[in-house]
Amino acid sequence: EFSMIVVVRDAMTDFTLYSEKCHSESFASVKEILLKVKERFGTPSGSISDMRAGILKALADVFPGMPIRICLLHFLRDLGKDLLYDLHISLGNEINKREVKSPLKSILRSIPAYNQATLYEIEQGFCSGRESMEIMAIRKILEPLLTVNGSSGYGFPFSLNHWNFYLSCKEAGKRLSDLSGKISGTKSRKLLNSVEYQINRIIKDREIVETANKLSDVNMLFRNIRTAFRMPEKGSLSDDIKDDDFIREQCDV
Repeated sequence: EFSMIVVVRDAMTDFTLYSEKCHSESFASVKEILLKVKERFGTPSGSISDMRAGILKALADVFPGMPIRICLLHFLRDLGKDLLYDLHISLGNEINKREVKSPLKSILRSIPAYNQATLYEIEQGFCSGRESMEIMAIRKILEPLLTVNGSSGYGFPFSLNHWNFYLSCKEAGKRLSDLSGKISGTKSRKLLNSVEYQINRIIKDREIVETANKLSDVNMLFRNIRTAFRMPEKGSLSDDIKDDDFIREQCDV
């Protein structure tokens, strides 16, 4: 169910003077609330809103000539969707077609839990059960791959789950390759080969690699725009940004 809140704030104290929930983004619904605001408070010194047409039309109709600013968070979200959506969905579809997550989860379930005695020995600088240690090393590489999210809490396009999974596969593939030259146990070698086979179906697939590379290039542009707008990688994306001049300089193309 759609809902938004219209809020009136005092420009000097930033205190909230009035708020009302709006259950529709239609011109008529938004205008009705804005007329109440105008009756109680007059014409505001300015407004901040997202880019929905009904909201912008209502603001211009009720408060003609009033400065209207677009919220940078919403602007970036809409821009990111335009830039990244098709590539991100394509990458996700291509990854899902390979159906590697289910086999990898099955492999992980088959791996014994961490052996505490072996872990203790490793902490002491030796290990009497080498193959057990090798199997635990493979489990250590595989676990984060199957729990990858990387969400900032703001969803797409600030978080790219398919892209994050692809990057995690590349990192896991590199770590397994490094481990491969040190594996000596028969069981651990077989286990490593099974995991590598599934991961290579992602990171060595031509279609996936091409789509991922394109997505990487476009995402770099999006991240540069985000940096210019001073939208942090972590923390609140909705904090006020005071230095408008800096943003104009960074976005001057």
